[in-house]
Amino acid sequence: MNITGTDICKSFNNTKIIQNIGFSVSPEKPCAITGQNGSGKSTLIKIIANIVKPDSGLLNYYDDNATLINHNNIHEFISFVAPYSELIEEFTLEEQINFHSKFVKPLSGFDTALIINKLNFEKQTKIKIKEFSSGMKQKLKIALALFFSKKILLFDEPCVNFDNKSIDWYGNTITSFSQNKIIIVCSNNAEFEYFFSNQRIEL
Repeated sequence: MNITGTDICKSFNNTKIIQNIGFSVSPEKPCAITGQNGSGKSTLIKIIANIVKPDSGLLNYYDDNATLINHNNIHEFISFVAPYSELIEEFTLEEQINFHSKFVKPLSGFDTALIINKLNFEKQTKIKIKEFSSGMKQKLKIALALFFSKKILLFDEPCVNFDNKSIDWYGNTITSFSQNKIIIVCSNNAEFEYFFSNQRIEL
């Protein structure tokens, strides 16, 4: 797969947030979007996720056969993780994973029990998501991306609210389960979030 952007621009209230950004991302070229607060990082990753439309420029997605993917269908390939993305608060952990599995196929050999084990959440199986800490919710969102079959994984500040143990879990997990996937990480210059990337868009 491949995602290319050419001369991407976006303004809000006549203020240019993103100007003439270009990139090419593939599984072999994981990418970090970095910059200070307010630089447009989240806006750019939302554009790539097809959540926000650019004012101008060209954004294309290609499948494994280099065939252009229609923008209307790109959601079938994308998993988007952000502190502001929502889980179903009334579900238990087990119910949330089972529900997600109805729409996205888990990785080969994975089931709900194994995903809970990989999260080290065995004691939280029957606890409702609303009882989770913010760090636990973020860890679950990452698991719902990495342990499932979508080919494009977009992470906006993935380690927000993480302690050192969870940061280590993130590093080990993304290293082990990101093969053959496009990975783009939006980060406020926290290098442990994008240590594996070999290209960078600085905003």
